Amino acid sequence: MKKTKYFASRRETPWDSTLRDNVQEFIRNEYLDDYYEKHPALSKSNEANLLNAFVPVCCPNCGSLKFTRKGFTSNGIQRYCCKDCGKRFNILTGTLLDNHKISISEWIEFCLNLFRHDSFSSTSANNKNSTTTTAYWTKKLFLLLEDYTEGIVLTGNVYIDETYYNEAASNRTVRNGKELRGISKNKYCIAMGFDGEKVYAFLEGMAKPTRERTRDAFKNHIARGSHLIHDREKSHKVLVEELELSEERYNAREIEKLPDKKNPLAPINRQCFMLKDFLNAHPGFNRKDLQGYLNIFCFMQNPPHDKLKKVEMLLRAIVYSQKTLKYRDAWK
Repeated sequence: MKKTKYFASRRETPWDSTLRDNVQEFIRNEYLDDYYEKHPALSKSNEANLLNAFVPVCCPNCGSLKFTRKGFTSNGIQRYCCKDCGKRFNILTGTLLDNHKISISEWIEFCLNLFRHDSFSSTSANNKNSTTTTAYWTKKLFLLLEDYTEGIVLTGNVYIDETYYNEAASNRTVRNGKELRGISKNKYCIAMGFDGEKVYAFLEGMAKPTRERTRDAFKNHIARGSHLIHDREKSHKVLVEELELSEERYNAREIEKLPDKKNPLAPINRQCFMLKDFLNAHPGFNRKDLQGYLNIFCFMQNPPHDKLKKVEMLLRAIVYSQKTLKYRDAWK
């Protein structure tokens, strides 16, 4: 039986030029249809109706409360004019979506991909964007959520532990030609807390925790009089003393091989596992952004658990936070 040459050269292929052009046109049109579905023109999306439902609090230029409606942008977004400074603005002026060129629907999908622990390359492929665009949007989330964990206070039964994440390979400390082993200066110490509902994560520094670092990490994030459930890490004692906590202490080595159903520290171990899974989806990230990723993780894990409601919260925060980040400033 004669074998068919599926990848034969152009000279050998039985296709004529008309058939080849038709196939290429079909493939191109299918790709473009999917591309434009992902990248709808702003004027053709429902974005204007969405944004016009928001009402400005003040003029983003001078802070005045005196402004009036003044027509619409070319994309149908309500424009305003300040009576004090005379400048025109819309609901996105001076925000992280100011002068955006792509539909907010794409940004929504980016958030949902991030919540699923998708990598930058996977998210970019799904949205048909470059990986630098995905990285830029992530930088915007860092800025938006930079203060998110400040308001987290754990109450009731509070589980705490430390988890460790490796320094980037290019920055690891080497002695005698070998990397340091164990919990060394090549590992970031991340303080983790969980009360059954809220998750808190904070970058303590490098290597094992100290009393001072543990105090600084948790002192404003555990309610006084709560019940602390933890391993026998010595630095935790400062929290019991200063916050007047009752406690349960477990030997980590004795319980580490227990199944989750019998492990008293399973709730915090689960959060540590989820954090590692999230960070490992972006293994090459700059470690100076580590706290930014921790803030995103806490936002992902904390109520509300409906992902679409989380996106709504982010959109509201963007509209009313008056934070902005230019592309060239994101990489400084």
